[in-house]
Amino acid sequence: MRISVKDFTGIFLSFILASILGIFGQDLASMLNRHLMEINTTYYLTFLTITSLVVYVFTFVYSYKRLRNPVLTSVTGLVGVLISCWSLFVLVMWWS
Repeated sequence: MRISVKDFTGIFLSFILASILGIFGQDLASMLNRHLMEINTTYYLTFLTITSLVVYVFTFVYSYKRLRNPVLTSVTGLVGVLISCWSLFVLVMWWS
């Protein structure tokens, strides 16, 4: 089955966005705390982590239902789970 450029671009960009939010969530939370509003940085990190998880789930579901490509779905699922586990680990360490 052929993947359209529009579908692939949407999946790719949402995957990259979720990966950036998941990996660099600590740095982004600190930056938001400095430049936006000074609240507890853990709240920013929680928001970024939840956003990353939601975007990963959206990417996985979209690639599964729309594209029906098992390789792309497996890669997005595996990488999404690994990065989500990392970001959840970091979040739990910040909350404790």
